[in-house]
Amino acid sequence: MTDQTQDLYDEASEEFAGKDDLKDRLVAIWVTGVKGQRTNPDGKPYAWVETITVALDDGPGGESVTELVGPAPERLDKFQWSASGLVSRLEPRITKKDAEGNPLYKPMVGRVNSRPNKIKGRTDSWSISKPTEDDALILDGYESLLRGITSEVREMRETSDSGAAFD
Repeated sequence: MTDQTQDLYDEASEEFAGKDDLKDRLVAIWVTGVKGQRTNPDGKPYAWVETITVALDDGPGGESVTELVGPAPERLDKFQWSASGLVSRLEPRITKKDAEGNPLYKPMVGRVNSRPNKIKGRTDSWSISKPTEDDALILDGYESLLRGITSEVREMRETSDSGAAFD
């Protein structure tokens, strides 16, 4: 790398945000409709769901901000959740309908958490908790953001469902 060209680019990072960067933070998670399956190093398959995930606070006492997920609101596009506790809640939202039979585009909201696995030696179980009354006050401040991303997801998924995205 020379000084002559260094100001023309940013070096790529080998790291990207993960669930650990969202632990204890209030988040809104929209499913994009994309999902898949991978195989872990032991050869066991696991599911993943692509989302738009937005950190809506900085965690308790503002201590959950990381280098990869900055201060709220921090939007993570194409964020893939693979923790089974979250996938089991998110995957059905791809095809889930509301009471009137319309597709569900609104986000799932809660606080990302983990707890020790019941099986000794296994990694922690990850999920999301129901928002508290204090969390609801934070959400009120993001009404415009929540509505905007919900509209964006609706348009994205409807375009994808119609096949127009593949023309």
